[in-house]
Amino acid sequence: MQLLCTYEERVYPKCMFLGMRPPSELLDTISQLAELDQTIRKGAVRQLVSKQEELADEEINTYVIERLISGCSSARAAVRLGYTTAMGSILASDVGKSWDLEKILAVANKKMDLEEKTVGSGHAIGHYLILVVYAQSRKLKETEATRLVEHSKKVRDAAPSLAFSQTHLLCNLAAKLKDSVFQKSVLPAVEMYLEGINSQYTPENIYLALRLRNSIPAIVAKYAKFVKKDGSCQFSNDHYSKLLAALKRCDCSTLQTFLPLLIKTAVESSQFEQIYLNVLEPWALSSNETKVFDRILNIVTQYFEFGGDSKSVVVVFTKEVLNRMETATRGKKQFRLMSKKVKLRNSLLYTNRKPGFEKAIRKFRDKLASESECSVVFVLSIYAIELDSRLVLKLSL
Repeated sequence: MQLLCTYEERVYPKCMFLGMRPPSELLDTISQLAELDQTIRKGAVRQLVSKQEELADEEINTYVIERLISGCSSARAAVRLGYTTAMGSILASDVGKSWDLEKILAVANKKMDLEEKTVGSGHAIGHYLILVVYAQSRKLKETEATRLVEHSKKVRDAAPSLAFSQTHLLCNLAAKLKDSVFQKSVLPAVEMYLEGINSQYTPENIYLALRLRNSIPAIVAKYAKFVKKDGSCQFSNDHYSKLLAALKRCDCSTLQTFLPLLIKTAVESSQFEQIYLNVLEPWALSSNETKVFDRILNIVTQYFEFGGDSKSVVVVFTKEVLNRMETATRGKKQFRLMSKKVKLRNSLLYTNRKPGFEKAIRKFRDKLASESECSVVFVLSIYAIELDSRLVLKLSL
């Protein structure tokens, strides 16, 4: 007669049939880690970590950790987020001390075979998340740091789409590790990837150079010609087309990390105008009108967030940009959509205003008025109004 068993018993039979079935309350808590509602997920993480007495049991501990490891490769983002957060919290607690990196990777290799092609990049994502969680939850020894880097290379080879993620991990390790550990464990991989700048600019090697230019300036300058030995940046005409090509290669997730760093570097090196005109604007204009609008406003917002001089923001609104913005707002539906986006950016611009802001606004308003060749069906005007000694910036369409 065939035995009927629960899902947990089918997937994790060892723990069940040894008579150590986890309490139903614990199983319910683990299930809540997969909820779409982040409030429920966060509550489940706190509740799970608080069960130190139950997790101290070796078999229950093994069941929970192995289940969390398996969940890291789930096709559902909520599951991955909830399970990785819980695993990191447990590894950082007393009941997670018995799980060293080798033990965790042994389970990961068994449950998420990197050679399995039918799951796409799912298993590779799971492995990457495990590496990130472990690096964040532990004070790494040299051997562990070396193992992390080695395994991250395997993940990158198995799923090239995770190349930027691996680069981001290397940068985080550089910031976390002692210099002596970094030199032996991480630097060889960093130099290997930086060396690629000589043949081609990619989002990965440019990001690596810009992130590490202050911590290891001499080494970065050896490979990246736009970085000086003191860590400062000086872009030349030869670099712009290569930077633009790399920026166009960024996918949505990569762009969220790469673009802010590029803008921050441009502001810090006092080269925002050159970088904008030769790299950022050509990239922004290379898409449809709706995305052009989003990209330009995003650039302006981040420019102010990184301490950009308000007098220089005028350079962003060239005649070509204004023409494309006009096209994006033709028709009532487009107008309403763009109005909401502008109002959203409005508060950020006002919050991050700098000395000379009011003068810059007037200068920009005059610039728009002088652009007689621009169609005035659409006019983007920025103006300042004094009300009760409080300056209110309005973007009105």
